[in-house]
Amino acid sequence: MTHIRIRKFNTAKTYPEQNLDNDLCQAVVARGATVFLRGQCPQDLDTAENIDSHDPVKQTHKVMQNIQQLISEAGGKMEDMCKVVVYRRSNSCRKNASRWFPTRKAFYLGRVCS
Repeated sequence: MTHIRIRKFNTAKTYPEQNLDNDLCQAVVARGATVFLRGQCPQDLDTAENIDSHDPVKQTHKVMQNIQQLISEAGGKMEDMCKVVVYRRSNSCRKNASRWFPTRKAFYLGRVCS
Protein backbone atom coordinates (compact mmCIF):
# COMPACT_ATOMS: atom_id res chain seq x y z
CA MET A 1 0.00 0.00 0.00
CA THR A 2 1.45 3.38 -0.95
CA HIS A 3 1.11 6.56 1.00
CA ILE A 4 2.44 10.09 0.75
CA ARG A 5 4.28 11.73 3.64
CA ILE A 6 3.92 15.51 3.85
CA ARG A 7 6.50 17.75 5.56
CA LYS A 8 8.95 15.10 6.62
CA PHE A 9 11.31 15.88 9.48
CA ASN A 10 13.73 14.19 11.83
CA THR A 11 13.36 14.58 15.57
CA ALA A 12 17.14 14.95 16.07
CA LYS A 13 17.00 18.28 14.25
CA THR A 14 13.57 19.45 15.38
CA TYR A 15 13.82 18.48 19.05
CA PRO A 16 17.57 18.27 19.82
CA GLU A 17 16.99 18.50 23.58
CA GLN A 18 15.12 15.18 23.53
CA ASN A 19 18.03 13.09 22.21
CA LEU A 20 15.82 11.28 19.67
CA ASP A 21 16.48 10.29 16.07
CA ASN A 22 13.20 9.38 14.35
CA ASP A 23 11.89 10.17 10.88
CA LEU A 24 8.37 11.60 11.15
CA CYS A 25 6.05 13.80 9.12
CA GLN A 26 3.27 16.30 9.73
CA ALA A 27 0.69 14.51 7.57
CA VAL A 28 0.16 11.25 5.70
CA VAL A 29 -2.14 10.72 2.72
CA ALA A 30 -3.23 7.08 2.67
CA ARG A 31 -5.98 4.90 1.23
CA GLY A 32 -6.28 7.20 -1.75
CA ALA A 33 -7.49 10.45 -0.24
CA THR A 34 -7.56 9.94 3.54
CA VAL A 35 -5.32 12.41 5.37
CA PHE A 36 -3.96 11.75 8.84
CA LEU A 37 -2.36 14.65 10.74
CA ARG A 38 0.00 14.36 13.67
CA GLY A 39 -0.81 16.38 16.74
CA GLN A 40 -0.31 20.06 16.04
CA CYS A 41 1.33 22.63 18.29
CA PRO A 42 1.43 26.41 18.01
CA GLN A 43 4.63 26.24 15.97
CA ASP A 44 5.73 27.60 12.65
CA LEU A 45 5.61 24.65 10.23
CA ASP A 46 8.76 25.79 8.42
CA THR A 47 11.02 26.51 11.39
CA ALA A 48 9.42 24.37 14.17
CA GLU A 49 9.67 27.38 16.47
CA ASN A 50 6.84 28.03 18.92
CA ILE A 51 4.93 31.25 18.49
CA ASP A 52 5.85 33.92 21.02
CA SER A 53 2.59 33.92 22.98
CA HIS A 54 1.13 32.25 26.03
CA ASP A 55 -2.36 33.36 25.03
CA PRO A 56 -4.45 30.20 24.45
CA VAL A 57 -6.58 31.94 21.81
CA LYS A 58 -3.51 32.93 19.76
CA GLN A 59 -2.03 29.47 20.19
CA THR A 60 -5.27 27.85 19.02
CA HIS A 61 -5.38 30.18 16.02
CA LYS A 62 -1.85 29.11 15.01
CA VAL A 63 -2.69 25.42 15.41
CA MET A 64 -5.77 25.83 13.21
CA GLN A 65 -3.72 27.71 10.59
CA ASN A 66 -1.28 24.78 10.57
CA ILE A 67 -4.12 22.28 10.13
CA GLN A 68 -5.56 24.29 7.27
CA GLN A 69 -2.15 24.54 5.57
CA LEU A 70 -1.45 20.80 5.92
CA ILE A 71 -4.89 19.83 4.62
CA SER A 72 -4.34 22.17 1.67
CA GLU A 73 -0.90 20.68 0.96
CA ALA A 74 -2.55 17.24 0.98
CA GLY A 75 -5.01 18.41 -1.68
CA GLY A 76 -8.04 18.98 0.54
CA LYS A 77 -9.89 21.76 2.30
CA MET A 78 -11.27 22.25 5.78
CA GLU A 79 -14.78 21.32 4.64
CA ASP A 80 -13.48 17.85 3.72
CA MET A 81 -12.49 17.00 7.29
CA CYS A 82 -14.62 14.46 9.11
CA LYS A 83 -13.21 14.51 12.65
CA VAL A 84 -11.10 16.80 14.80
CA VAL A 85 -10.17 16.25 18.43
CA VAL A 86 -8.75 19.27 20.21
CA TYR A 87 -7.02 18.88 23.56
CA ARG A 88 -6.88 22.19 25.36
CA ARG A 89 -6.24 23.59 28.80
CA SER A 90 -8.86 26.29 28.64
CA ASN A 91 -12.45 26.60 27.42
CA SER A 92 -11.47 29.96 25.89
CA CYS A 93 -10.03 28.02 22.93
CA ARG A 94 -13.26 26.27 22.00
CA LYS A 95 -14.92 29.11 20.11
CA ASN A 96 -11.69 30.04 18.37
CA ALA A 97 -11.16 26.48 17.09
CA SER A 98 -14.78 25.80 16.17
CA ARG A 99 -14.85 28.98 14.02
CA TRP A 100 -12.69 27.18 11.50
CA PHE A 101 -15.51 24.64 10.94
CA PRO A 102 -18.69 26.73 10.60
CA THR A 103 -20.65 24.17 8.58
CA ARG A 104 -19.79 20.96 10.48
CA LYS A 105 -19.74 21.44 14.21
CA ALA A 106 -20.91 17.89 14.89
CA PHE A 107 -17.50 16.36 14.32
CA TYR A 108 -15.57 18.80 16.52
CA LEU A 109 -14.61 17.18 19.82
CA GLY A 110 -13.03 19.29 22.54
CA ARG A 111 -11.25 17.86 25.53
CA VAL A 112 -10.08 19.96 28.45
CA CYS A 113 -6.83 18.70 29.96
CA SER A 114 -5.36 19.90 33.21
